[in-house]
This record gives sequence, structure tokens and C-alpha cells, in this order.
Amino acid sequence: SVSAFLLNRSSDLAILYNKDWALDVTDKINNALSRLIDCCMDKVGSKVLWPMIVKEILFYALQEPWAKDFCDNILNNSFSSPLSSLITEINNNYHKDITVEWLAKDMNMSWATFYRHFKAFTGYSPIQYLKNLRLNKAKDFIKIYWLSVKETSWKVWYNSVSQFSREYKKYFGCTPLSANK
Repeated sequence: SVSAFLLNRSSDLAILYNKDWALDVTDKINNALSRLIDCCMDKVGSKVLWPMIVKEILFYALQEPWAKDFCDNILNNSFSSPLSSLITEINNNYHKDITVEWLAKDMNMSWATFYRHFKAFTGYSPIQYLKNLRLNKAKDFIKIYWLSVKETSWKVWYNSVSQFSREYKKYFGCTPLSANK
């Protein structure tokens, strides 16, 4: 049935319509939307035409004055919530072996796509975000809990105390040993 077909295509349709704001669509977009609805009636044609018509609509939409807001809305609605959850997971597991490849796989994205979205969302690359998080946690371990540099480096997943000390000094401007003085 047409309704079952549309339900299966709901993720594509969600990109085209958002109840929170209305788009001033052009005749080209209206015509493409009309063809999109028509192709729902043809089971074979819909498999071939649907993806092309969706791309056509997006092509026209990206040329409109409201394209930036449109894209921001799509990015915020479709990506920020899973990314927020992932960042919470990173914050809770900073002391474990976390790789960008694992994070990208967890988000069902290629490494490059994940990197681009993560940086747009946080302002940092995934590696830099994790490094900053670990170094700030390390500062707490040293200043609040008075842990040794070696204990601290292991707690925040640094295998090398000397590498940890170099990065700590570069980030905070002082060595971990002098942090409590």
C-alpha cells in the first residue's frame, strides 16, 4: 500500500518536512514533490525514481536563501542527540582505550564523516577532545586527590609518564609535579 511505502521512506521524508518551521518552496521543488508522491503509486518506478527525486529536491533546496537554516535544522535534529549521547559515553569512559575508529563505527559513520561532524559539534577534533578531557581529569587527580604523576597518567590512559608530563606541561603551562605547589 502507499501508506506502507511512505512509512518505509519516512527518514527521507523527514528531511523534506519539519513541522516546526515552514519553507517557502519554489515551483521546481513543488513539481519534484508532486512527482515524488506520484512515484509512490508505481512499485517498480519508485525504487528507481525515489532516490533521484529526493536528491533533486535537496539540490533545489540547497540553492534557496533558507538553505543554511534548513541544513542546520537537519544537522541538529538528526545528529546532535546521538552525538550528545556519545560525548556522555566518552566523558564516562575517558580512562579506557577509545579510538576515533571505534567512535565512528559506534555512530555508523566513516572516520572522515564522523571527524567532520564531531568537530562541527564540539569545536575540537575527537582526539583533541579526548586529550583535553583526560588532561583536565588528570589535573583533578593531582590537585584534589594528590595522586602521583605515574598513578595519574595510568588513570587517564597514558601509557607513558614522560608523554603525559610533556602534554600536561604544554596544556597547562606547568609540569604535573609543580601543579600542587
